Amino acid sequence: MQRRLSHIFTNVDMMMPCTAIGVVMESRWVAGLVFNNYRQTDIQVTVAADDKRWCTRKVMQAVHHYPFVQMGCLRVTCIVEERNQPTLAFLEHWGFKREGTHPFLFSNGSTGVSLGLYRDNCRWLGDTHGKVNTRTA
Repeated sequence: MQRRLSHIFTNVDMMMPCTAIGVVMESRWVAGLVFNNYRQTDIQVTVAADDKRWCTRKVMQAVHHYPFVQMGCLRVTCIVEERNQPTLAFLEHWGFKREGTHPFLFSNGSTGVSLGLYRDNCRWLGDTHGKVNTRTA
């Protein structure tokens, strides 16, 4: 997991303020999320995982509480390599919407795809008290 995270997070500027959320299952790290590039209404997230089981309802509630409730953002942005179709499909299932492409964005020259998840459409949030919307989650 550590090698995978270090590769994935090469595009995260660790000199800028960031917040990390780690997911542990059976005493081992299975996923990590780094939130950075906070701009009042938006924050960027980078995600890496070694086990698909990390994505439980409880984890998703906590992951979305941070940017939308604690930080007060209106949206979360994620940028993925265009060739990484499994991750793009996962993010779209998660609720992200494709917003644009960015040629030569990554250090290897590959194209990036930007996606946004909006607080008003986030199925993992409930009312303003942080309760989960069980009708759509």
